[in-house]
Amino acid sequence: MKKHVDRAIMLNPNDADSLANASYMLAMYGDGEKAVACGGAAMRLNPRYADWYIAFQATALFTARRYPEALAARIRVPDYFIDSTFFGAAILAKLDRLAEAKLWAEKAVARLKARPGGVEQAAKGCIASARQQPIPPSRRS
Repeated sequence: MKKHVDRAIMLNPNDADSLANASYMLAMYGDGEKAVACGGAAMRLNPRYADWYIAFQATALFTARRYPEALAARIRVPDYFIDSTFFGAAILAKLDRLAEAKLWAEKAVARLKARPGGVEQAAKGCIASARQQPIPPSRRS
């Protein structure tokens, strides 16, 4: 995946939509700073960007561990994608705002359950495990 994203950027570094998509893909790959850079470049190239650019940038900022900035972006588009609300919960948890994180997580699970086949497609054990096991303070950052 990374090879193809890098190649797409090399072939057309001025395609804002491709850079915004690359931002999300690089975030999923774990290259947070490059993801943030791609998202920022996409927004500069297309100043009338769609909301999904913001959602992808929030994910990139989360991956780059820039949690306050990630939260500011996520609040602008809290429910854009099905995973947006889950990322919102994760951002709040990283900021040690656990009560708010729990509300966002409950909302995220409710959104997933409302989708046809949503919960059946998800790993039920992961959701149950996340509900039962608090994040130890040593693992929050």
